[in-house]
Amino acid sequence: MVTSPRRSRSRRSGRCASILLAALAIIATACSSATTSSSHGGRPIKGGTATFAEIPGGPPDYIFPLYSLAYYDSSNTALLQPLLFPPLYWFGKGTTLDINSAFSLANSPVFSDNDKTVTITLRHGYTWSNGQPVTSRDVEFWINLLKANKTDYGPYVPGAFPDNVTSVDYPNSSTIIMHLNASYNPQWFTYTALAEITPLPQQAWDKTSASGSVGNYDMTTAGAQKVYKFLDSQSKDTATYSSNPLWQVIDGPWRLQQYTSTGQLTFVPNPKYTGTVKPRLSKLVELPYTSSVAENNSLLDGSLDYGYISVADAGEIPRLQQQGYRISPWPLWGVNYLYVNYTNPTSGPFMKQQYVRIAMQELINQPEYVRTIYHNLAYPTYGPVPTRPVTSFASPSEQTQTNLYPYDPAKAIASLRSHGWNVVPNGTTTCADPAKCGPGIAKGASLTITEVYPTGFPEILEMMEAMQSSMTAAGIKMNLTGLTNNGIGAILGTCKPGSPCKWGLIDYEVAYYFAPGPYPDGGAPFGTGAAFYEGTAPFSAQLDRLIANVRTAPASQATAALYAYEHYVQVINPNLWIPMTYGQISVIKDTLQGTEPQNPVAANMTPQTWYLTSGGGNG
Repeated sequence: MVTSPRRSRSRRSGRCASILLAALAIIATACSSATTSSSHGGRPIKGGTATFAEIPGGPPDYIFPLYSLAYYDSSNTALLQPLLFPPLYWFGKGTTLDINSAFSLANSPVFSDNDKTVTITLRHGYTWSNGQPVTSRDVEFWINLLKANKTDYGPYVPGAFPDNVTSVDYPNSSTIIMHLNASYNPQWFTYTALAEITPLPQQAWDKTSASGSVGNYDMTTAGAQKVYKFLDSQSKDTATYSSNPLWQVIDGPWRLQQYTSTGQLTFVPNPKYTGTVKPRLSKLVELPYTSSVAENNSLLDGSLDYGYISVADAGEIPRLQQQGYRISPWPLWGVNYLYVNYTNPTSGPFMKQQYVRIAMQELINQPEYVRTIYHNLAYPTYGPVPTRPVTSFASPSEQTQTNLYPYDPAKAIASLRSHGWNVVPNGTTTCADPAKCGPGIAKGASLTITEVYPTGFPEILEMMEAMQSSMTAAGIKMNLTGLTNNGIGAILGTCKPGSPCKWGLIDYEVAYYFAPGPYPDGGAPFGTGAAFYEGTAPFSAQLDRLIANVRTAPASQATAALYAYEHYVQVINPNLWIPMTYGQISVIKDTLQGTEPQNPVAANMTPQTWYLTSGGGNG
């Protein structure tokens, strides 16, 4: 999932190194001692208001749980949609990636017929807020909308779900039977395809206009496209989120009471919620911030219950702890890299050359960035599968942080020269021998590329400037352009030859969270037709074959297939790896409990488990 993460950065504190190191020691202690016990906050109380900080410049802005790439970020998929419309399966149990049955609407899927048939049974008792039961028809509605509008769906990967489903039977109100076009690894199918499904209220939403009647329009492709167009347009009207009748029909634990023009969201418990874990708070308020500096000030003045702090402001941690906050790092299941636009008419031709990507990777000093910019509260990314939390998905080379292309400016320069480039350190490197430079690279072409990064996060800018300096030393011109998170989301889309995608590289805070499904098969970030590659990169065909092997390998061979894919990606270096940080360093009032452990999958949170204790709360 391409997403803006639950991570924060703020201004550099300017404190001396000794204070910073002491603060980091405090963080290390906090990492091992964060607790969900109410002993810190006193006796649990009923009700109360808890406040939660949104990321700077990125409030939730899309409520319909069938989102395009432009709205495919955790602000929507974690902080808004699942509170109202929970998915069929909820992933993330404790600190693991496992299915959490307490928050799932269906029992574990059953595979049969050599793993070509999947039977899903809905759990009894779930109802919509209008009193109607949640049924297989609501699952069918979501699937029909997806099938008719799949190219508009952010996580869609050609050949994967729903393309790999030949037919679906709905024999009764609680059963869904999927027939697949091949035998698939059950874990892969569950952790990808089934993870995407969110039942939607067909009896309230299956309409093509606000004044139109509800029908069965989704049963035809043309009808489903009209329904999607209507729901999509309504979802873009954020001012009506708390009043539009569509969004009042919910089956989740929370109801959206208010959405302000600044992006402040107020949730109250859904009185008709029939799930087993019901909210204990009387109100949850998600607060918008224009910068992490403003958010940090709210922590310091005590007006925020659940926020975050940058490692650059670690010197404030003792003060925050004295004010009754605890520190709880939030690891998220993702990897970080700079996206490469292979269709850019200027930089695309040279970025298609593996030796250029490797040379640029050898000019990125990840260990130094981790040490000096992130103060060791981050770790290098050297491959396509996350290494935190520890799982069997990461190959041994990734788990041991093996870097195939370590920082080595001299080697990078030598490689460029051997491939026909006239390298001019601190100047402009140009192609002197097109026969060696590579296809599509003309004589005199320069190694010049535009890097887009998110504004409002000084540490990202610091890393970009350090990277720009390293590139300059090899004569590579990296022009930096800053945009807001939402601004990057607006330009982040599938880039095809001839498309208006003019960016060369993009830093999107964290490049990819594996969500809604946590299986790291590579189809969504790197497969042809997904995200940005569109089959335009030289490695696409082989990569597609390896991804297909991951999906269809029998259980006994699944790990080997995944490791083969990982190794190939590490070798070809399809993007530029950069450090992965915690999703955020959470700062939580001791009087707000039930918040931990924080879900590593998709930044999903379950505020229905939160509660206040005596002496706390802002309401």
